[in-house]
Formats: sequence, C-alpha cells, structure tokens
Amino acid sequence: MKKLLIFLMIFILPVSFCTACQKNASKEIVFFPCASRSIAAKDGAVFTSSDNSVVTVDDSGLALAVSPGKATITVQNGSKKSVYNVTVLDPNDYIKLYDSQKITLKHSDIMEKLDAKRKELLLENATWSEIKTATQTDDRVTINYEGKMNGKAFKDGSANNYQLILGSGNFIAGFEDGLVGYKTGDEIILDLKFPENYTQSPELSGKPVTFTVKIIKTERPELPIFDNEFVQQHTNYENTNEFDEKEYLNAKITLAISQVIDNSEIFADPPKALYDHYYDQYLMRMQTILYYQYGVEVNSLEETLELLEMTEKELRDSAENQLTASVVQDCVFHAFAYKNSYHMTEDEFAKGTAVYITENGYTDLDDLLNASGLSLSDVRELVFVDYLGEKIADMVTIVME
Repeated sequence: MKKLLIFLMIFILPVSFCTACQKNASKEIVFFPCASRSIAAKDGAVFTSSDNSVVTVDDSGLALAVSPGKATITVQNGSKKSVYNVTVLDPNDYIKLYDSQKITLKHSDIMEKLDAKRKELLLENATWSEIKTATQTDDRVTINYEGKMNGKAFKDGSANNYQLILGSGNFIAGFEDGLVGYKTGDEIILDLKFPENYTQSPELSGKPVTFTVKIIKTERPELPIFDNEFVQQHTNYENTNEFDEKEYLNAKITLAISQVIDNSEIFADPPKALYDHYYDQYLMRMQTILYYQYGVEVNSLEETLELLEMTEKELRDSAENQLTASVVQDCVFHAFAYKNSYHMTEDEFAKGTAVYITENGYTDLDDLLNASGLSLSDVRELVFVDYLGEKIADMVTIVME
C-alpha cells in the first residue's frame, strides 16, 4: 500500500512496454517548443524534417520542437516510408506564465527541505533499538495490517511483519500519523481515504478504507554523526559543505518550480493529442508497476486492464487528474523555456547526462537506456528539467528572516 515515489516530471517514464499502448498511438506529434519526442524505427532508417525552423530530427529519430508551426517528419526505411504530422504549439495560446521577477522564497523554507534531506539520509543509516514506550515520529514499527473497503478485504491491502518508519510518507495520508502514541501490542483502527489520484492502484482512487493495524515491534533510531566521512560513504558528495550546497540548490529549484507552476494560468485547453501522449505514458507506468509488483510483463492494454480489474474508461477517469497535471507541467516548463529563449545545447545535454549517469550508477548512455527502459527523448526531457530548474533558481529572490 505504499505510495509510488515519482519524480515531479511525470512524463519521464520507461517506454520499454510501449507495444501495449499502440491503441492510442498515431503518426501525429504535438508538443511545445523546446520539448522532444523519440520516433521508433528500425536500424538504418533515414529521418528528415520538412521545416527545420519548426522541428528538427536527428539520425536516431529524436525530434526537437523549435518554434510554433506545422511540419512533417518523414521516416524512410528502404522502400517503406512513414510520415508524421508535427504541430509545435504556441505557448501564448494556452498559458499566462507567472512573472519570473516575482519568484520569492523564504530561506527558512529552503532550509526545512535541506534538513529533511539530511534527516532522511541519517534515518536510512541509523542503528535501531527496541523500545516498549509509546511510538513517536521517526520510530520504526513492525506491523500487521489489514485494509477493508465496504467490509471486504481488497487486493494488496494487507501485510504481516511490515517495517515502516513513522513520518516517512510512504503510506497514504493519516496512516503513519495514526500510529503515533501507541505501544507494542496495541491494535489501531484507521478510517482513511485513498488520494483522488492514487497512481499505484488507480481503482482505489478516492475511495474510503478502514485499516486494522497491530504493532508487533517498536524501535527507536540512534542516528550517526553527519560528518564528512558519513557523507563520503553514503552519497556522491565529498563533504558536508558540498552536500549542503547542492541540496540547498535542489530544494531551491523544487520550491521555485512549484511556485511557477502553481501561479501560472492555463486559460485554454491544449489539444487532446497532448493528453493522449501522457495517457500512453500513464499506461506504461501501470505496466511497469505491475511488472515490479508481480513479475508480470504486460504486452497489451487488455492484459493491463485485466490485472487492474478495471475498464478502460475507469482507468482513464482515474488518471484524469494526473493527465491534467502532466499537461500543465509540460505547458509551463516549455513555455518558460520558450519565453526566455532557453535552448539546451548539445554540450549542456551531454554534461547533464553525464551527471545523471554518474549519480545513478550507470556506466554510459547505452547502459542507462538499456537498463532503465528510457528513450533518448525521456533522458533529454529529464536533463532539460534539471537545466531549466537551475535557470529558474537563478531568478529567485530569497527572503532572509
């Protein structure tokens, strides 16, 4: 019943299961300036754009939106030819961006996120001792729990001997807080509600649930010392100063991005094709979750729906809020880049990719693509988010208190 931890940019997703999404696939590409898409084709295919001022495409099939307009991309593979109709949207037709001069953050809010990052790292490497007193936030509990909806148990709603750090945010709202103040042996009844857009199990979205939880064991952490040796051993940073500097920047970027998104206004609904693109990726995510949860490689939409025990309409309806969030984020990010003429160069892409490869333990780009299931456009969008985040962070005014 844990929440799926997903990076802010919802569209950065594995595409290795895309054959199951062909029902929605079409030879139409709709995106905003500065965005990218990968066009799948057999080795040896030749890609050409009818108008490089609108969209470019390289030898790998990576299409990059340049400026608003329409064009076509032709894929020639021997005697076979495919033509993609490309529309690069004008962000000004859909969004009123938040004024970048107004991006203001409190130093204390940034420090709060930095402290939370430190604490998370320390808890991951803590020494645990069993206690008999009442639980508190940061304690680790071993629990048996059973979830019921309308009095009936549901799939994956129960577990025994499950370890959970209270306050980690791994369970739905109210679950962890509801276990604070109890002792080993206590049984707790929690009347809760699943989030409206519960990604891990869409069929549960927005539904009330009752959990019966018994605490089997309670442990309290003894945190290690946060020093240079600890940082070197457990992170990619060399010392505490570098950790604080980089994680302060990351917190600043996250908060600034949220402020821009929350205060920008979408006044016209983007084309349905953009929503369909993210629906396809939502399906991919469902298939990836099913694969890691059950070891089942899903090869069709029908298999996905069968395992989720949902109709396609129910799945689409459950994804509505997330699809809207994805389109809004897409619109805001790329509109911001277009308005400020932020075009990531190939050198900047290569540098950002190298950082991502190192931080995530891959050997090179090929290893990243093969092991993660990401497409080249997925990687480019991911790196672009980091690139743009730093640009946004440079515009922030920080208020000291």
